[in-house]
Amino acid sequence: MKPRTLVDQSADLIIDAASEGVFLPGDRLVEADIARQLGISRVPVREALRLLESQGVVISIPYRGMRLMSVTNPTAASIARVRSALEAMAVRDCVAHASDEALAEVREAARLYRASATAEPTVQRRADRAFHRAICVATGNATLLATWSAIARQVAVLWSLVHSEDGTGMLADQHDAIVDAMQARDAAAAVERLETHLAPVMVVDFEAVLHRRMAERGN
Repeated sequence: MKPRTLVDQSADLIIDAASEGVFLPGDRLVEADIARQLGISRVPVREALRLLESQGVVISIPYRGMRLMSVTNPTAASIARVRSALEAMAVRDCVAHASDEALAEVREAARLYRASATAEPTVQRRADRAFHRAICVATGNATLLATWSAIARQVAVLWSLVHSEDGTGMLADQHDAIVDAMQARDAAAAVERLETHLAPVMVVDFEAVLHRRMAERGN
């Protein structure tokens, strides 16, 4: 897999800012303001916004500029279903084809997520994304990884509205259970554990949560 570029890193910084509540869904994203807030130059920010637009995370509206994706319950459900299907495919591919060394990397990503329990929420979210990304990397399927990466950034915007560090221990246990089944080469158990792990996001009322977050911010 090719190394991550400065544009990719800038895109992740924008996602991190969204996860911290700096940007909420529907907010206008101004290139110069983002560069100043994140402490990076405008060129990678400009390219990162274009990348995020291609991935559906940022929407360009004529005469209104670029805005972070809107969130509705139907769109959230669609994103969650696609993410679940992609990761289930990745888990099956890993069980069938991934080397023991590749699965050991997934185990290490699970360990690092557990170690993030005492870190700030942004670090925990990054570690969670890194675990799920490690599963996709372990497949060796670049197309699957690229597709997942686009969906994952949309998921990150959704998850930032509801993620709580209080659940880190439970999620870490679920990560370990998924890896246990993958290393045992038990595809059915691994997929079942993955689906259990991802299921809670399916029933969140994101519209209500977003309304509350905007009210707290004073919108």
